[in-house]
Amino acid sequence: MKKILSILFILTVAIQAFAADGVEFKASAPAQVIAGKPFQLSYSVNQRAKDLRAPEFTDFEYIAGPYTSQSSSTSFVNGKRTSSFTLTYTYTLKAEKEGTYTIPPATIKVDGDQYTSNGVRITVLPPDNVSTANSGASNNAGGASQPRETSNVSAENIFMRTLVSKTKVHEQEAILLTYKLYFAGVDVAQFTNNTRLPEFKGFLKQDLEMVCCATFEDVFAEMEKDGNVIGMVAIENTIAGSLLHNYELLRDSGMQIVGEHKLRISHSIMCLPEDEWADITEVNSHPVALMQCREFLKRHPDLKVVEADDTAGAARNISEHRLRGHAAICSKFAASLYGMKVLEEGIETNKHNFTRFLVLCDPWKAEEICNPRKSNKSSMVFSLPHNEGSLSQVLSIFSFYKINLTKIQSLPIIGREWEYMFYVDVTYDDYTRYRQSVDAMRPLTKQFKVLGEYEEGKSTL
Repeated sequence: MKKILSILFILTVAIQAFAADGVEFKASAPAQVIAGKPFQLSYSVNQRAKDLRAPEFTDFEYIAGPYTSQSSSTSFVNGKRTSSFTLTYTYTLKAEKEGTYTIPPATIKVDGDQYTSNGVRITVLPPDNVSTANSGASNNAGGASQPRETSNVSAENIFMRTLVSKTKVHEQEAILLTYKLYFAGVDVAQFTNNTRLPEFKGFLKQDLEMVCCATFEDVFAEMEKDGNVIGMVAIENTIAGSLLHNYELLRDSGMQIVGEHKLRISHSIMCLPEDEWADITEVNSHPVALMQCREFLKRHPDLKVVEADDTAGAARNISEHRLRGHAAICSKFAASLYGMKVLEEGIETNKHNFTRFLVLCDPWKAEEICNPRKSNKSSMVFSLPHNEGSLSQVLSIFSFYKINLTKIQSLPIIGREWEYMFYVDVTYDDYTRYRQSVDAMRPLTKQFKVLGEYEEGKSTL
């Protein structure tokens, strides 16, 4: 199965939608594009759908797609619950000839019924009319701004690093190659669709597809359906604490931890481009993000706070529905993605705000990905007899073998009063001594299971 990973900057909203029975299926693209420059054509539907049939792109060069993404949000206002869902298919195309062209409608099926989108009219301008294209109209109901061409790009304000996970490998051993782009004062969105990678002679390459899931349960369901899927699940935050339900999902799923990533969380507040601070009356975001920005919100008591399903989804909802006077708290990168304007960056209360994500996969896949003997961290779960000193005995084993206990989390066992499952993280320098400690503690525990042996993630501000 071919998998593709890409970063898509979807900066437009459709000019119209054909709606029936509550289903809205709409197409969107810039009204003006530059000859030779890639651009995005997106189809969005507000219901779960399948069997998208896009038209022939006879007047444009097909580059890639469709890439799929989905978002959902739920808000509670005065006790009333409002939910929204959007499924988006995005194509990358390139215009070759000047002129005005119309992309015909697409079709899609929702619950067996077929729906038709609007067509999209696009004017292709010559390369020397860049300013005209940037200032002209777009196929966008709310007039979200398009990225401007950036001049004076040089090695002084933009550069790229290439990083490899390993420098010495065996034949058929996988490595991870990462390109990191550093920039200052440059709008990089215009370059993301014109990327050229080397041929990687002597190596086999595999593209990855990003599968977006609305819930953590959906992540585990995707891994269960396809043994090649690798999942990332948040497990704890340095401010909000542990996500207890995810511990249960992990144990019940049988999936294995093969790595972790510690993500620095920085929140910004953003709104529609036409709004200013004085216009904002309501702020939307995930409840955890709202809690992490409580000091900022205290300084703005007049703002009405409304919870949403996720942070970026709040920004997307405001952008798609052109909600004047609304602001979203989320990552600053959502601004360029959804055509929003950042009012203030870094509004989180604690700058040392990290979320730890676990990298999970099927145990058979785990054997291909990581070598336990190169690990320095382990996660395990067990229960204990309801006897005096039982936990102390286990912890003393870690001390004897010089194993560092970094986290212990207890969860009650449903149906067995005052008995608990203990989830433990440890780090070590000597894999042999770590395995000896595991062998020593097994007889003292019940339902013992190693959830994964992996390399510890690093935190950087």
